Amino acid sequence: MKGKTRALYILIAFVASVLLWVYVVGVERPQKEDVITGVPVTFVGEDAMFEDYDLVITSDKRPTVSLTVMGSIRDVAALNTNKESIVVEASLSNIKSTGLKQISYTVTLPNDDVTLLEQAPYYLSIKVEKVSMMPVEVKINNKGSVAEEFIAKTPVIEPASLQISGPEDTVARIDHAEVVWTRENMDQTLTLDLGYVLYDAEGEVIPMDGLTANYDVVSVTIPIQKTKSLPLTVSFTDGGGATSANATYTVDPPYVEIAGEPSFVDGLNSLEVANVNLADVVGAWGQSYEIQLPNGVESISGESECTVTVELTGLKVAQISCDNISAIHVPEGYTAETITRERQVTLRGPAADIDQIDASNVRIVADLEGQNIIERGRYTVGATVYVDGFTTVSELYPVTIVVEVVPEGD
Repeated sequence: MKGKTRALYILIAFVASVLLWVYVVGVERPQKEDVITGVPVTFVGEDAMFEDYDLVITSDKRPTVSLTVMGSIRDVAALNTNKESIVVEASLSNIKSTGLKQISYTVTLPNDDVTLLEQAPYYLSIKVEKVSMMPVEVKINNKGSVAEEFIAKTPVIEPASLQISGPEDTVARIDHAEVVWTRENMDQTLTLDLGYVLYDAEGEVIPMDGLTANYDVVSVTIPIQKTKSLPLTVSFTDGGGATSANATYTVDPPYVEIAGEPSFVDGLNSLEVANVNLADVVGAWGQSYEIQLPNGVESISGESECTVTVELTGLKVAQISCDNISAIHVPEGYTAETITRERQVTLRGPAADIDQIDASNVRIVADLEGQNIIERGRYTVGATVYVDGFTTVSELYPVTIVVEVVPEGD
């Protein structure tokens, strides 16, 4: 019984103390002095300072202060838990030059029952610098790689330079902006948007704090081309008693290394550099040709010319004196007489055919149609050599004859 009585007395005493505390705090409202730390300061007029004078704050742009206040326990506790409700403002309207500045600030408490006793620091120290703008080149640090048989061309960076603005001293230190490319085994052109880092001339990173740029990322394109060795080839036009079956050739260099769009390069297997008329090939024959590449590819081995050498086999050359000479398609109103009575012609063809030919098989015909014959006189005109019965044999060299044209009846 005594234990229960004692417990009851304790409970009554506790309740009484709580009621007394509630009464004191809620009714009597005892005062308390306290220090509220870490109260943020807002700068007023920062944009105007920049726009009017090209000035920026380069020290802490969000400083805090400590405030000593007096108020009820409840009100002071509320301020401590809600520091953002305290308005601390510092005006920048009087700042028109660079340097270290001491500026005052105002404090507005949200509760009139709380009194501001002291503020620390009394003045704010800020550093003000001139804003500068400078174009900064963007460079690429290519740490990637390309697949076998592919090459990477010069990267295209867009934009190629950035407009960086910020404190004059900081901007002056900037040497370049750098993007890092890391893609491996590329086999096609690729474009990526990449962030960048600013560096000074010694390769030290310059933080972006206090700096602004006209682009947050840059677009980087690395063109990828496929490479291939293309054999250089020659085609032939039959002539002079020779056909492609009689011709062998070499090309120096025998191939060229090219690069281009992969889908286009895949469709190329060789490159023809010349069509040789075999009528022009006599003896040891060689000629230089320009290597003309298709649109869309380029030579990476660098050759721009090649030399083609052609050798003919299985043919025989013979010289025959021909006196069967005539003219056809004489202009209307004229007659033509061949002044050339005999002409030596050089024939070439398979040996078995050449050995069967004599003068009876050969004739020379001058076609006067289209010739510049406008009046009577003698004219040197081109003529065609015909080898009757032997289609595999042709003359090697052009033949001309002289004809005399006179009006009919003269």
